[in-house]
Amino acid sequence: MKLTIYTKPCITEKDRIMANTALDINLDFERMCDMLKTEFKDVVCSQKLGIVKINWKGKTILIFKSGKVSIRKAESEDDAIKTLETVSKTLKVADK
Repeated sequence: MKLTIYTKPCITEKDRIMANTALDINLDFERMCDMLKTEFKDVVCSQKLGIVKINWKGKTILIFKSGKVSIRKAESEDDAIKTLETVSKTLKVADK
């Protein structure tokens, strides 16, 4: 999977970064939430807003129904990529 990841300094945490990318997948929101809740402990889904929030290993991961993914508080670009790969494995299952 080849992704373009945009990074910038994290606003809330010094020495951390925020990374954004867009996945080319068509997500079934309800199924995505169910799948993520089986893989991660701290998952909040808002069907109304079309956003999933995951707190995992000190990072905040936001997944939008559109496929946009935002990873906040990552230690480095490599950390953001590894986090995205972990989340992507679950999201592929929820892909329509």
